[in-house]
Parts: sequence; C-alpha cells; structure tokens
Amino acid sequence: MLFSFRGNVNRELPLIMSSLPILPSNGGPEKISEKTSLEPALGSGAYKVDTVDIGRSITYRRVPDWWAKDLWMNRGRNNFETIPLRLLSRQQHRLRGLQGGRPRHPPRGIRAATGRRATTTFRPVKAGRIARVELAHENATPMQGFIFNLRRDMFKDRRVREAISLMYDFEWQNKNLSYGFYSRTRSFFGNCELEAKGLPSPEELKILEPLRGKIPDEVFTTEYNPPRPTALATSGNRRARRSRS
Repeated sequence: MLFSFRGNVNRELPLIMSSLPILPSNGGPEKISEKTSLEPALGSGAYKVDTVDIGRSITYRRVPDWWAKDLWMNRGRNNFETIPLRLLSRQQHRLRGLQGGRPRHPPRGIRAATGRRATTTFRPVKAGRIARVELAHENATPMQGFIFNLRRDMFKDRRVREAISLMYDFEWQNKNLSYGFYSRTRSFFGNCELEAKGLPSPEELKILEPLRGKIPDEVFTTEYNPPRPTALATSGNRRARRSRS
C-alpha cells in the first residue's frame, strides 16, 4: 500500500500513517462497528489470535508464512510459537496475587508507591520470604511533560514559556500527589549518554558556534536545570517568584 503526501505541512503525518492498522475491505470499520463479536479481526502482523478465555486470557500464535518474515528488520525476531497473555481487570489484583502466593508484575506509578507500602503488612514479607528491593535501571527514560504549541503567538515568546515553568512546582506536586515516585525530566534523552549534561562539549560547540547570537547566550555558559522552589516557596505557592523582573 502506497501513501502519497502533498506538500510539507505536517512532517509527522507519514509516521502517524505508518502506525495505523491495515484492515481488509470486507472487514473494515463498517462491519466491525455493526455489533460486538469475538471473531478475530484480520491483521497483517506476525501473530494471530489463537485462543481466548473471555475476561481472563488471550493467546497469540505465530503465522508460519507471514509475508514479512524475511525482511531484514524482522530477522531474529518473532521467535516464540505462542504468546499467552493473562488479563487483569485492576492493577491492585497483582498485589493481591502476590499476597496469595501467585506472583504478578508489580503495578506502576503511584499505584506502585502505594502498593509498596501495602506489602509491608502481609505475612511473607514479615517472615522474610519476600524481599522488597528497588533496583535502579539503566534504560533511557521517555520524555513526559507539558508541550507548548509554538504555532500560537502567545507561546512564541520565550519569556512566557519561562514564566510558566517558574509557576510549576514539580517538587511539591511530586511529594504531595505522586508519593515522591518521579524524578524531574531535564532532557529529551534522560538517563542515557545522550542526556544534556554540563556545558557544551567541543563537538557540540562546533555545531552551536555558527548560531551564536541567534540562540540564548546561556547555552554557552550555563548548564540547564529546571527551576526549583525557593526557601520561601516550598508549599506549592510560587508567589515569591514575582520579585523577578
């Protein structure tokens, strides 16, 4: 299937189109939306639906004659004959399963924080049969944050964006709403060698020097760090920042 795009208005559009599923003409959205059905939808991936236990589990089976199995980007992948997935209606069930001797993957985010507290109260932990350990990973962390729409005039002013960042008290929000679970994002490529740290390296300066005068001077002199609350503004109220001109 070939998609042709006119102009260069939206550079993200090809990526968006590539993520959309391909449906056959005889089983498209019109047929699917008519009524609820357990008939597996026809897809173009390396696996197909094998068995389904409604509300409990689903198993995928590898397609032996998959059309893309010999393409270079798929070599060495899709090696499992079947992939069983167990469905859990709520993340808290994972903790309940652990308490009952049926290990589950722990819940994430805030639920993980509250779940860790809950695990101190049941017998296997007190008896030492289950150890509560947090392991630091070395994976690159995805960027998460508030993104300004620079196509709007109000956000094109750098001072406006800086003022909004000064109003956001991450430390207070993390402590009071997220159980201290999160770390402040300071780069698009956090926790890896591509993360922005320190001053520009000699290699980076070769790229930045031609832009001197067009980009802020602090790029060359100051390491970037997100604003932190002052001693007078640690309760979620950032009014002390008003004194800045």
